[in-house]
Amino acid sequence: MKKLLLVCLFSVFTINANAGFMVEPYLGYKLGLSAETTSGTTVSTFKQSSVMYGGRAGFSNMGFSLGVDYSLASFTTDVENKTPITTTTSTYDTTQNQLGVFVGFQLPILAKVWGTYFLSANQSISNLSGAPGVSYDLTGSGYGLGVGLTMFPFISINAEFRSLTYDTIENAKGGATNGALSPEFKASELFVSVSVPFSF
Repeated sequence: MKKLLLVCLFSVFTINANAGFMVEPYLGYKLGLSAETTSGTTVSTFKQSSVMYGGRAGFSNMGFSLGVDYSLASFTTDVENKTPITTTTSTYDTTQNQLGVFVGFQLPILAKVWGTYFLSANQSISNLSGAPGVSYDLTGSGYGLGVGLTMFPFISINAEFRSLTYDTIENAKGGATNGALSPEFKASELFVSVSVPFSF
């Protein structure tokens, strides 16, 4: 269903022969705003901030743009587990990637806005402290809302809020179980970036 929606959006947008092609690579820093799960009396808080890079590509026409967004990040996640009695900490390595479809609009004041629906959000987990043989992938979806300012020629300064929900665990090894993730892992992040938009 998600793939069909993506194909339909591109088909409708590219009917107009005046549509041009656009590419916008970006590089920035994502600040993890909130990420936690609750299991029984244990509340686990996750700190996930790192450099992130990727790009948007698609079509533009009369100020509107439509395309795909793909991003990557690798970082160490710090975890704090709190119960009414104790607090423990742990870490694990994380590789994150997100694939989405975006719709944007270029404002006449050197600013642009866009919204993204992330069809696929993935976090690959490995090297858990105390459990080095455990690894798994978390998969889900989410959305993003962004704004950019073209303050310098060919360079855009951007800020984007992303909200992601991971609801499935896959490729589990070392004790974890494949299937639906309960409770779901919900994360929000603020991504500040610099991008270089090109139009053809």
